[in-house]
Amino acid sequence: MESILQLLQPFLPVEVSQTYADYDVYELFAKKTNEQIGMYTLNQQGELANFSLEGEAVAGNLSKQELVSVADKFIETFHPDKKDQYELSAIMDFDNPYMISYEKRDEKYGLFLHSEGFTVSVASNGQIQQFFYEKEEYQIIYPDTIISEEKALEAYMEHLSFDLTITKFDKEVFKNGDNQIHLSYNVNEHVFDIPADGGKPDILKEELDWKTISPQVAPKDELYELIGVTSEHKQLEVIEEENKTIECWSLREATRPVNSDMDEVDAHIIKLCFGQKSGHLLQVTNGEQVDQDRNEIGMEEAKQKALDVMFKLFPDADKRFRLEVLEDHVDEDDHLFEEENHEGLEESFEEESEEDESSLEDNYTFYFHLIFNGVRVDDCVSIIGVGKHSGRVNHFQLNVLEEAYYQELPGKPVISQEEVKRMYKDLIKMELVFVREYDENYQALYTLSYGPSFPATVGHVRAIDAITGKAMYVDVGDATFY
Repeated sequence: MESILQLLQPFLPVEVSQTYADYDVYELFAKKTNEQIGMYTLNQQGELANFSLEGEAVAGNLSKQELVSVADKFIETFHPDKKDQYELSAIMDFDNPYMISYEKRDEKYGLFLHSEGFTVSVASNGQIQQFFYEKEEYQIIYPDTIISEEKALEAYMEHLSFDLTITKFDKEVFKNGDNQIHLSYNVNEHVFDIPADGGKPDILKEELDWKTISPQVAPKDELYELIGVTSEHKQLEVIEEENKTIECWSLREATRPVNSDMDEVDAHIIKLCFGQKSGHLLQVTNGEQVDQDRNEIGMEEAKQKALDVMFKLFPDADKRFRLEVLEDHVDEDDHLFEEENHEGLEESFEEESEEDESSLEDNYTFYFHLIFNGVRVDDCVSIIGVGKHSGRVNHFQLNVLEEAYYQELPGKPVISQEEVKRMYKDLIKMELVFVREYDENYQALYTLSYGPSFPATVGHVRAIDAITGKAMYVDVGDATFY
């Protein structure tokens, strides 16, 4: 019987040797260079479970069918006894390689089950890049009765709404996008599937809880003072790069070069980023430490600080933005931001002051949604994090569009909410699908549902132009589903 390595060698670009690592993991090394080029693992039955080849996929010109033939040969080589158990279910182009899936088909409804099968990633030159064999215990719960496709569609549409927004039809998102700004109805799904037995679907209600902003006079304090840069701070460095100017301030003398990356925190340093053309403050990153045993300033005081900053930048902020506040919530992104930099910060803090027991403080976080004529500009949310104890701006990210991009848009939609809902309904076909969940014993449970599909576009329709009625659908690439 040939070994796994002997069977694998014809599918590799160079002659290799292998080293056993641990837990049935084997590492592959090029014999000539002794460079690791990949690895594979075995399952409990001693079968090939995973394989991955390091390095970028090399482009070629093989057709989809030729790539499928390569994947077929690989599976037949390592799992010849399972050839008839799984069927080709999908071919998806991830801009080289292609991901080719083989799954088990349910006998009763002819639907694919995702708990079992093979996934083979093949570069367009025919090189196998990755392989996975998945098998888990599962149970299918068949319904006693099934509602009609028409009833499922009505139930789905009851839980669908459309948000009027100003949206860029980005070509990287929409297959038929034009990279222009449009007045658009964006699809807001509150359910993803309808149980085939007519049961109540799981409802997801994620409505934007924003408030209008009361007008106020722009504060007299200088922007630097509002941010937390005082007369005691020293300007350590000014960095010019990519149409931006980055200023670095600290109460301490510089002991090392300052990292100009605004997404990284530097201990004891406040970094301010300005746009060179607009002069606008674009971003703030504050690495100063605060004693978190101090009393909290409270939400209202923190909100006023955030408003003061926005009115200093935009005297008509009440007309430009709507404010979203998450009550008694510390933004998870801020914590992630801090955790990602925690190790480096610890080293910096130890270097500068081993006795300093203070740390980065928690923030009240405020979201300022850009609007125009009362309509939200999609994906334009500016964030301000105000310290719970210090009341200073610890984090700021400005995200706005220049008015010239959208100020010529019509003030009102041509198509009504009722019309756009009818248009959307005409594009949908409800299809039976299996929904997989897990019980308390981590066993996969399949239930039958109806899910929306879009036969005319392949990709789901996510927006409809509020002026022309053109449906915009997401780009799923060169994909084929069986």
